[in-house]
Amino acid sequence: MADNWSDHLELCRNAYATFTALGKKVGFDSSLGRQRSDDVMTVRGLKTPAEVEKAIGELADHLGADVDWVDVIPLLASVDWVTAAVIARTRGLEIPRLPTAE
Repeated sequence: MADNWSDHLELCRNAYATFTALGKKVGFDSSLGRQRSDDVMTVRGLKTPAEVEKAIGELADHLGADVDWVDVIPLLASVDWVTAAVIARTRGLEIPRLPTAE
């Protein structure tokens, strides 16, 4: 059994602009001497910003975690700026800056 758990939400985007969202609990299991993941849930085939937003919310609910969208939007913008901008606008948050061309 893990000593303590942290909640992880991950979002991946493939070359076809399809997202996969993954939620899991991660903890260090001292009896095994290594990290361990549990309660994994995956949502695949996300195409629209609304689907991405919904999946992130559902994964957070599944894990019993809160989503701080102010922190999520800039991270999401590093993966897909348009999706981040749409979600920011629907939530009444600041639209992230465009990434540099470098």
